[in-house]
Amino acid sequence: MPATATGAQLQPVLVVDDPALLTPLGAGQLAFARVALTSASQSFHTLAQLAADADVAVVVASLRGDVEAAARKDPKSGVGLRYSHRRFDPSWLASPASKLELVGVINRPDRHAFATAHCGETRLVYRLRYGEFLLPLTVNTVFWQDADPNQTCADVARRWRERPQLADVLAHAVFGRVQRSNLKAVEVNAQTVRWPSSVRGDLGGHAEYSLRVFQPGPDGQLRAGPLENTPDVERLGKNPKLRADLLAWLQDPAQLRAIDRGVAVLPERFLATAAQSVTPHGLARRANRPWRQLFAPQELAALPLAALPRLQTPAGLLRRLDTMTCQGCHQSRSVAGFHFVGRQPVGTPDGLHIANSPHLAGQLQFRAAAARWLADGAVAGSAPAVPSAERSPGAGRSGEPCGRNDAAFAQWSCGPGLHCAAGADHEVGACVPDVVQVGSPCDAGAVSADPDPHRDGRRGSGKTPCQRGGFCESAFAGFPGGSCAGPCAPEDPRVACAAIPMFATFNACLARGLPFAQCAADNHNKKAMPGCSEAAPCRDDYVCAPSRAGGVCMPPYFFLQLRVDGPRRVTTK
Repeated sequence: MPATATGAQLQPVLVVDDPALLTPLGAGQLAFARVALTSASQSFHTLAQLAADADVAVVVASLRGDVEAAARKDPKSGVGLRYSHRRFDPSWLASPASKLELVGVINRPDRHAFATAHCGETRLVYRLRYGEFLLPLTVNTVFWQDADPNQTCADVARRWRERPQLADVLAHAVFGRVQRSNLKAVEVNAQTVRWPSSVRGDLGGHAEYSLRVFQPGPDGQLRAGPLENTPDVERLGKNPKLRADLLAWLQDPAQLRAIDRGVAVLPERFLATAAQSVTPHGLARRANRPWRQLFAPQELAALPLAALPRLQTPAGLLRRLDTMTCQGCHQSRSVAGFHFVGRQPVGTPDGLHIANSPHLAGQLQFRAAAARWLADGAVAGSAPAVPSAERSPGAGRSGEPCGRNDAAFAQWSCGPGLHCAAGADHEVGACVPDVVQVGSPCDAGAVSADPDPHRDGRRGSGKTPCQRGGFCESAFAGFPGGSCAGPCAPEDPRVACAAIPMFATFNACLARGLPFAQCAADNHNKKAMPGCSEAAPCRDDYVCAPSRAGGVCMPPYFFLQLRVDGPRRVTTK
C-alpha cells in the first residue's frame, strides 16, 4: 500500500486500501448511505433499499439514461454474452443483491490548488457489488477538507500523518469529517458497453464509460453538475460565440501559465455535464480528446507557448488540456478506464496484484510533495506543478509514453536499454526494450482519429516478429497492440507464467452460468508473459494480475470485475 503511516511517521497517508480495515467501516461508520445521504436512508445498504432516496434516484436515473443512449447508438448491443456488443444491465441499479462497497479512502491535499478556500479533499471510493461480483462502476464521494476554528491548512495536512496506526489516522482525519454537510460531489464512472476483441479485433476490443458528477443544489438535493475542465464539445460546436469566448480564455497569458502548471479551472459556462470515455489506446482515441475536437493545432499557432516548459507548442497545449478533462485523465495510463479499483482480499478470485493504475502511481509522488508543502505552511506561489497525467516524473520506463513528432514531447525520453517505438498515437510513442522480448508489442499500428469511437480503426498495422521461440498474442486475441509471449520459463525473473483464457470455451462456460473461477481454471493455456510490480508497471492497456511469482501483465478484460458481461443473474429471496 503506497505512502502509509507505517514506519516513518512524517510520511503523509495518501491511500488507504486495506480490505481488512475498510470492509467493516464500509458496512458501518463509512457506509455510503451514512456519509452521503440523508438521515432517513442511513440504515439502508442495498440499492433496492436505497431506490426511494431522492439523491440515489437522481444518480440512477442519469445512469439509466446513459445506458439507454448507448443502446440507441449501438443497436447491436444487449445484456449478456449472447450479444456481440454487451451492455450494462440496468437491473443491477435497483437489485437487492447490489450494494456499494467501500474500497478506498483517498487523501487529496493537491486539490487545495484548485479551491484555496479549502485544504484539499477526502475521497471515499465505492465499487458496485452484485452478489459475488464486483462490477466496473465506481462511486467517488468527495468531501471538503477544512480547518477547525483557530487552525490552518497546515494543521489539516498533519491530520494525515504522525499517527502510529492507519485506524488512528482515519479517526483523526476522516471520522466525523466526512458527512453530508461537507459533501462536495458524488462522481460516477460506469462501463456502459463492451465489445470483445472478436468483434473489434484491430483494437483489441472496445469499451465505453459514462462519466457523471452530482453536486448538492441550493435545496441540498443532488443534481447533475459540471465536469471539471471538460468542455461541452457539442454545445460549443453549435455556438460560435461561446467557442470564440473559449478561445479568448485560452489566449489569456495568466490562463496559459495556469494550464502549464496544471492548475487551471475552466469557467462553468463552458463545461459539460456528462462525458464518455473509451478504451483501449488512451488519447489516440479522439473521443477522449474534447479540446482536440474543438481546436486544431494550427488555430493556436500564434499563442506564446515556447517559454512554457510543459506546453511549448499548440500540440503540447492541446494534449495538456485534454489530460485535464475527465475523459482524458481517466484514459491516461488507466486500468480499463479506472485509476483505482481497490484491493481485494488475498485469494479472492479475479483479483488484481496491483489495483492502482500507473497514472496513480506516478501522481502519488506529486501528492506527497503537495502534502508536505501544505504541512510546512503552503507558501503562496510555491506549490508543486501538477505532472502530466500520462508521464511519471523521471526517466522513461518500459511502457511509458515518449516523444516522437512534436517538440513539446521531446523531453519524454526513454531510459537505458529502451527506445521510443511508434504505436497507436501519432504524437507520442511508447518506450520498449531495444531487444524484442516477452511483453514487447507485436501487433501495433496507428489508430485513426474520429470523434465517433465506433468508427475508430487501426491503420498501417503489421505483425512484428517476437523473440526466438516466442509468438505473438494478437490484438484479435484481446491483447491491445499485441504482446510477445513464450513458453513458461520459471528461471527467467522478468517473466511470469500466466493462465491465458481460451476465449471460445471460456465464454461458453460463463454463458452456461458456471462460476468465473471454474471457467478460468478449466479453459486456459499457460504462457510466459511479462512480470510486473509497483516499480515495473505494465504498459498501457494491461493490468498487473497475480501469479505464483508475483505479478504478470495481462489484458484487463480477461478479468470479470472490469467488464459488464459475464456476471450471472443473482436470485434473491
